[in-house]
Amino acid sequence: MNILKVVVDIIFDFGLLINGLLYLPQLIKIYQTKSTQGLSRLTFIGFNFIQIMFILHGLLIRDFQLAIGMGFSEIICGIATIGLFIYRKNDAYN
Repeated sequence: MNILKVVVDIIFDFGLLINGLLYLPQLIKIYQTKSTQGLSRLTFIGFNFIQIMFILHGLLIRDFQLAIGMGFSEIICGIATIGLFIYRKNDAYN
């Protein structure tokens, strides 16, 4: 096996993990403060759409590494997005 491919695969996997974990601070903030003030619902909906497209693309080309990694990210981002809709009533501008 080509060592470069192994290195790139490891970095890619790490990147997918980090991509999902980047949504955790927002998720935690939403549920701790019960507020979505300053957060764009449209942006999070866009993130969800893009991740779903990557999942479908990964499945279609049989790149399960991509599909699973983006699936992990979608779960965390999806939960944050649900929180945006649950707690939007607590925001003064809604």
